[in-house]
Amino acid sequence: MLIRSSPGGVLFLILLLRIAAPAQTPETVVATVNGREITLKQVDETIAAAVFPLQQQLYAIRKVALENLITARVLESEARAQGASVEEVRQRLTSGEIDVTRAQVEEAYTQNASFFASMSPDEARERLRLDLENQARMKKYRGGLEALRKKWTVKVNFAPRLAGPELDDRLSPAKGAAKPAVTIV
Repeated sequence: MLIRSSPGGVLFLILLLRIAAPAQTPETVVATVNGREITLKQVDETIAAAVFPLQQQLYAIRKVALENLITARVLESEARAQGASVEEVRQRLTSGEIDVTRAQVEEAYTQNASFFASMSPDEARERLRLDLENQARMKKYRGGLEALRKKWTVKVNFAPRLAGPELDDRLSPAKGAAKPAVTIV
């Protein structure tokens, strides 16, 4: 069987393996050769270096999904409390006066003049002003979300479950050997 590798394909394969074999523990015997058993732990130890980056990627994807769900729930809670829709709450978080000074626009124009070579200077400056306003609104929105997260008591119990090879405590990369032959700085 030929499996072509892509980041999404590998993640799918990992998830498929988790679903297909949910009862497997590290001690599960996954093969026997001439009476000698091969455990899942032994298999995992041989691929730990290859799997670790995928586990990190899966954790990052889950973390983003969790943050999105938390944001949605916080906005829903605030909308209920205000008797408004979630969209109205979002608009309130970004509404208000945004002041982008001419000096900020000029500074951005000077720093990015080569990027705007095909535009008229007035058009480029207006585009930069609008971009700076959008950035300020996003900053205001994120600040408002952060305040709502504090208001609605968000508790996160999500930590990475990254498996790697079992290491002897004496050789742990966090501690190192008591009397190392070589010290790397």
